[in-house]
Amino acid sequence: MGLRDLLNKATNTATSTATSLATNAISTVGAGATVASPPASTLPPVPPLPLSSASGALTPIAGISLERYAELAAKMANCDGDLGRCADVAEQEGVDRNTWDAAMSGWNARMHDPTTAAEVALAYMPLYQAALTAHGGPRASATLDDYIEMLAMINTDLKEGDVRPVPFEPMYERFRINAPKWSQISTDWVARLGADPTLGANFGDRFVARIKELDTYWLAHHTLPW
Repeated sequence: MGLRDLLNKATNTATSTATSLATNAISTVGAGATVASPPASTLPPVPPLPLSSASGALTPIAGISLERYAELAAKMANCDGDLGRCADVAEQEGVDRNTWDAAMSGWNARMHDPTTAAEVALAYMPLYQAALTAHGGPRASATLDDYIEMLAMINTDLKEGDVRPVPFEPMYERFRINAPKWSQISTDWVARLGADPTLGANFGDRFVARIKELDTYWLAHHTLPW
């Protein structure tokens, strides 16, 4: 697997997390190495506002634009999956419960509709990252060693039969982060690795080796070392 493929895998993981946050404002993502998302080595720049689309995929829902939705989702980053707390944050921001529910459901539908998912996700990701930086407190960071371990915990090369489970929750718990913080960490490392071929090659070799170690351990013990 080449460096570009490895960076795409890392980006896909970050994209899957950000897309999940876009759909429901809480951390419910739980996918492994094969996630459906647009391949890219870095996030696109924040798009010009207001957003427009010939397909209508970026039209506001219940009066909530995608930019506003990203801002609200960032302010809900510490709600820890509690929809009631998310609704409380929305109300504090001047968005009543019915409006928030309609916007959340509507953007969720567009994120999962194959005809609009890619367009909405690509527009949403840079908006959400910018909103996290503005409203989510200090930006999360991790060493390269920790990032490799984080990413290896949620990816496997086993394809059939006794496949190693790769839920996000054990990784979040081990490193004391949540989905928004993971999104920041992975986004920043993907950009940094893509800009530094030497560092990227080192990352690639170590990432592949660590996934193999964890897969081998799983097949031998049917448990994981954490």
